[in-house]
Amino acid sequence: MPIVKIQIEAIERFSGGRSFGDAGSYLRIKGIAKGEIDPAAPQNSVIADLGKAPRNARGMIEYETDFFILRPAELRRANSVLVYDVTNRGRKMILNLLDDALGNADTNNPKTAQDVGLGFTLGCGYSLVWSGWDSGTPRANNGMTARLPPALENGEPMVRCIRDEFHIGTRAPGKGDVVRLNYPAISTDQRKARLTVRDRESDDRTEIPPECWEFVDRQSIRLLPVGTHFAPYKIYDLWYDATGSTVLGAGFAATRDLISFLRYERADCHGMPNSMLGSGRRDDPPEVEHALAFGVSQAGRFLRHFLELGMNDDGHGRRVFDGVLTHVAGAGIGGVYLISELGIAGFKLRLHDTDHSRLSEIRARGGVDVEGEKDGFAAVERTTSDLKSAVDGADVIIIVTGGNTQWVVARSLAPLLRDGQVVLLIQGNTGGSLIVRRALDDAGCRADVDVAEMDNYPYSCWRLSPTRIRPIVRKRWLQIATFPGNRISVVFPRLSPLFPEAIAAPNVLYTGFTNANAMLHVANCVANVGRIETGEAYKFYAEGVTPAVARLYEAINAERVAVAAALGASVPSLADWFDRVYGVREATLVETCQRLTYN
Repeated sequence: MPIVKIQIEAIERFSGGRSFGDAGSYLRIKGIAKGEIDPAAPQNSVIADLGKAPRNARGMIEYETDFFILRPAELRRANSVLVYDVTNRGRKMILNLLDDALGNADTNNPKTAQDVGLGFTLGCGYSLVWSGWDSGTPRANNGMTARLPPALENGEPMVRCIRDEFHIGTRAPGKGDVVRLNYPAISTDQRKARLTVRDRESDDRTEIPPECWEFVDRQSIRLLPVGTHFAPYKIYDLWYDATGSTVLGAGFAATRDLISFLRYERADCHGMPNSMLGSGRRDDPPEVEHALAFGVSQAGRFLRHFLELGMNDDGHGRRVFDGVLTHVAGAGIGGVYLISELGIAGFKLRLHDTDHSRLSEIRARGGVDVEGEKDGFAAVERTTSDLKSAVDGADVIIIVTGGNTQWVVARSLAPLLRDGQVVLLIQGNTGGSLIVRRALDDAGCRADVDVAEMDNYPYSCWRLSPTRIRPIVRKRWLQIATFPGNRISVVFPRLSPLFPEAIAAPNVLYTGFTNANAMLHVANCVANVGRIETGEAYKFYAEGVTPAVARLYEAINAERVAVAAALGASVPSLADWFDRVYGVREATLVETCQRLTYN
């Protein structure tokens, strides 16, 4: 059994025993789960550097993780669904996003009804679970963390000279004069380290003399004289001998093992009952029929990698999660293929992501390899997590994010934009350009810029590795519109060389009413929810569009075309859209979709 000991620190009535709908009152359970990883087990072979972790007397690798559970006090009143909210840098996220709870420290240690906002998840009878998976997360402010095994060489902690890159935005942590390092230094003598600064990724580094900075402790530095702030938007690099590396991949196993324990086991190896036992009797099974996982941004990427590593099998042939929702976790797949197409076409490109770790391999490679009809190498002039460096002097700025983050990106761009630049949304997601224009205005952007949107993403692709892309299909017909619409005659000639398949649309009503998310994706997912919930793989169009789904499509299509016409926009019917975009038209919509065998 991977979880060998459950240590309960507290069991309390949540919010004084307040009742939440049919689920009744809730319990608040905090504790520590202690587990072991078998280095010889096949399911653990995917954990990087597991061979460097120390073993106990049984030859196992030990770890600990914090956990926190909110569950109905009477599990017979629960809905039998466990929801695991993957912490983001130690923070609980689901209550803010699904229950509109305030984003403050209390939400990270919920004790009262106010801390769970609307109480939607509790009122539905869900059991909420959080645990640590990142050993670098501090426990301050009730952060959830894990104690993962160290990586050793010859029985001693590894020591390597590393480069720690950091840059400060407009809101620096703390007072803005101290920066915390990722790993502790072997020595606090700054003469044995090297600190540099530059404005852009492509710039030469300028040395900061040792007398102008110092180590505050083994894991933080500051500039001198004391109180000097690190400059916003500049890129700092520190080379130093570091130690303290851990086997971070053990965090995936810790999550797998804890959820498997809560779903399937009655007690730990010492007889401590599972907290999900309804009766409290060890002979009864846990009252968890299904487990779902939810992750936002970094936590969403954790879940994607969790699945890729095969961690959703607990090693006993049992499923860990029945469903996973990764929110804002694209990790730039669309953007990477976009630079692949444009790079092969010869355009000068820069690639930006807020998470520099997602760019490291592209930066090291200098670009992206493309397989298929247009195979080749797409060079990237600059790969950076510094937004100012990315957009400075750029002619066209392309935002490739989900609709729920366009507002945030626009506000970040507002102080950096310059006259004459074009901001293009790919894709507009039905009204995205209106959102971006409003965000720029609200953020005080004074630059004379144009905002445009494309109705759909121009390509479908597989990302084979961080630096290798394989195209699936290229759309044959796309529309670009500006907001306001009268700017299209100026903007489109600048964008058409990038996207030869695109035409100029009169205004954003045309692009908004031909966005595939609204036309096709939602209805298909709702109609095929049974397949999705059971984990059945299916081709979205070729198999997902049955005669009943086709009738639903056609009803939505008729309403879409009518509403657009009432607003003065003539948009293609669904049959015409499939013909224009994919070059496919059959006698029925079902037959048309069956031709789309690649999707």
